[in-house]
Amino acid sequence: ERICCIDAGSLEDLVSDRPEFECRVLATSQPVFEAVLEESANLRDEARRMLGLAEGDRLMVYMGAPDNGSIVEAFAASLAAEACVGPLICTVRRHPRDVSIGTNDAAMFGRNNLAYQDTSAHATVTVARAADLVLAIASTELTVAALRRIPAAHLIDAQHGAVPAPG
Repeated sequence: ERICCIDAGSLEDLVSDRPEFECRVLATSQPVFEAVLEESANLRDEARRMLGLAEGDRLMVYMGAPDNGSIVEAFAASLAAEACVGPLICTVRRHPRDVSIGTNDAAMFGRNNLAYQDTSAHATVTVARAADLVLAIASTELTVAALRRIPAAHLIDAQHGAVPAPG
């Protein structure tokens, strides 16, 4: 039996946690994500400069639609309450098919005294590279963040239900 993971980094993470799996684990890759694995390290620094982020700023990016704002707002508030290292700056990247009108992301985060940055003038890939935390309910951006070794959280809410049990 083999255990497959997406890249050498995830293989190393798995084996460091579970050394007994070392002889069974293979990094098989996924062609659609190989470009992310080959990104140069300076792309993150460049993206952060483009967004005007200072050293020590922490950027939390929610990838998704505004109809789930309450769960994102609650998560952001809990992060702010934990006194994250450096200022926490929040932003929202809409799904390309999201045609919402009249949303006010700045107000959503402002209610919890969280800084908000409008990143709509920048490409999603730029914002994603600059992130320190990526949140989503259903997005391939979570996988991309994980490949970049950026912490990612899959949020679950009542609308989408609980994660089905395996099997």
